[in-house]
Amino acid sequence: MQTPAKRKRNDENQSPFSFVNYAGPPTAKRARAPRRTVLTDITPDIRAAAENVYAEKAKERAGGEAEKKRLFEVERQAGDTRRLEASIQHMKDQGYDTLFSFMSSLLQTKDRNLSSQVSRLLSDHGSELVSMMETRNPHLLDKRMTEKFRALLTTEARALTQLLQPERRGNISVALTSFSLSTILEDANSVAPNLVECLSVLVESESRVEGKGRKKKEVVCQYPVFSTH
Repeated sequence: MQTPAKRKRNDENQSPFSFVNYAGPPTAKRARAPRRTVLTDITPDIRAAAENVYAEKAKERAGGEAEKKRLFEVERQAGDTRRLEASIQHMKDQGYDTLFSFMSSLLQTKDRNLSSQVSRLLSDHGSELVSMMETRNPHLLDKRMTEKFRALLTTEARALTQLLQPERRGNISVALTSFSLSTILEDANSVAPNLVECLSVLVESESRVEGKGRKKKEVVCQYPVFSTH
């Protein structure tokens, strides 16, 4: 037989009633009144005052940006100076008393790896290095470049002279028969490109100075031989 479930005993200290907080009837939310925009006439004085305020603020912003850039540049230069001083001190610790001794050893190194790095440096940034040297000392490279260019033109002038002079013991009729102005021009550009270019520039400048109707006779004779055009 199934035994009946026991009846749950009621706690004598617990109230048989439950209390619920009542907040009252719901109230409808008031709709906010639309915001009213008051339009006023902009007079020239108001416009001028607004423009002045805007200009002052723009000036302040520009001044702030300029000051930031200046401080950044000062800090960058200070950092570069610290690194350079540390590098120079390390160079001296390694036995290089001057920058020249270090640069001379670097440019004349026989080590294959270092020599390759120096060659790559000059190939990639040689023009920039020369420009920096010229900026540091504008007259430093003038004498050296003049001497090099003079020597180059002298060498090309000798080669051009040998090209234009016929063989002393050769047959004149054969030389005249084989004469070709186009071939001479090609050979001249090949053996003396810089000299030919200089002569061409000089001839053209003299032609412009003399004017179209007043060309010098010697210029007219030289132009076909030395012109590269």
